[in-house]
Amino acid sequence: MGYIEVVGLPGAGKSTLFSLLRSLECAALNAAVVDPVQPAGGKALANMLSLVARATAREPGALLPFVARQDGRWLLSKLGYRMAALNLRRPARGSIVLDGGVIQPLISFVCEYHGGRRDFPFEPIWTSVPLPAGIIYLNTSASEANARYVRRQCESMRRQHVAVSMEDFEAASSLCDVIVSRFAGGGGNVLTLQSPALGDTAALQEVASRIEHFSAKMMDQRQ
Repeated sequence: MGYIEVVGLPGAGKSTLFSLLRSLECAALNAAVVDPVQPAGGKALANMLSLVARATAREPGALLPFVARQDGRWLLSKLGYRMAALNLRRPARGSIVLDGGVIQPLISFVCEYHGGRRDFPFEPIWTSVPLPAGIIYLNTSASEANARYVRRQCESMRRQHVAVSMEDFEAASSLCDVIVSRFAGGGGNVLTLQSPALGDTAALQEVASRIEHFSAKMMDQRQ
């Protein structure tokens, strides 16, 4: 698919950054960012079963035990839902997908499920999902993302006790490095960003400009 997915560690500040960027009222940037859609449950299930079939055909010995795990079924269900939403939305080439792509659940899985670091069949899943044409990677240290994540979960009351660990976040950070290197080696279709300091309008405008140029570059590439 020709879309661009925004990825990074949970707590890296992806949603916060794009909320601030949208407040700048940059027409080109706001037009490029597409909002999530909700697919029908049957479509999500069909996509999940198709994903499981493709990944199992590639590495049956790795996938079948993973499907038997509760956390494994969570990830596959999440990916099926995201795939169904992408099929429904059909984002245009160069459009930016936040909280709706298929790469971020892989990163979040390693952070949020302790079993994510063990026996995670990354390769057969990676080669079975419809990858974006490029990624915007919000680069944040594991320690900073972990602290933000725990604070956000507690403040929102979604989880009064958060059981994630630094080891989980460090493992997810290593996975981010692998993902970024794959996109960088596949034509340089990766834009790495650092979150600007809150209140630094000039830095925020510079980030917006870089994203707009990256989106335009991806839009100009041939299918």
